[in-house]
Amino acid sequence: MLADVDVFDSKCVWPPCYLGEACNKASDSKGVKTTLGMEFASGIGEVDALLKQLLGDTSGKQWEGVSAAAVLLRLLDSHIALTYLHGPPLQLPENSERLVPDPVVTGCAFGSFVRVPSKSNLKELLLWWLNERQPETREGQRFLSYLVKPTNTQFEGWDFFVFITMDGRLRDVWGYQCKQDNTKPTTATTSTIKKSLKNVKGDEQLKALGIAGARVWLQGVWPSDG
Repeated sequence: MLADVDVFDSKCVWPPCYLGEACNKASDSKGVKTTLGMEFASGIGEVDALLKQLLGDTSGKQWEGVSAAAVLLRLLDSHIALTYLHGPPLQLPENSERLVPDPVVTGCAFGSFVRVPSKSNLKELLLWWLNERQPETREGQRFLSYLVKPTNTQFEGWDFFVFITMDGRLRDVWGYQCKQDNTKPTTATTSTIKKSLKNVKGDEQLKALGIAGARVWLQGVWPSDG
């Protein structure tokens, strides 16, 4: 049923120019939709849009697109391992495993890819999630992972998030900031993130929920034309 795309060979490396189209094909596959679910099919279809940021002129957006696609594929791999292969996800180096929440490392069903156009900071995003979204649960699956992508270009501090729910309740929020640079983050570059977190900690509703959080800095050096 999954013959459309072989995603199980750990030695297979897809160039981005082909990976996006392969993911589109998987997204349209009836076998993928039936076996892995509509949410998975929709999620893998988002990989192509993220990789197309490579076509832009802004290097920051290029790195952001690659980073978000890589994290999304990790969430989808975890879903395949848990719901179809009934085993652990593909093993990553220890340093790479630290870039995603623990349930994703051990096996976690994929909830969905969520684009959020109207929110401008983490506090607004969390309150929207908690107060306006219907909690989702699935039989036999305690944990669900979501890749949450604010599309407001003025969103404060973060490029995208991984949310983990447990029995429908938001449990983990991991925020990702992507930078093309070859130096360590400075106080100036992280000040916006600190401001965003301070606003969240000052909200009584959010504080009472005890949501676990993590900050992930994804840094890369973009190759020069020379």
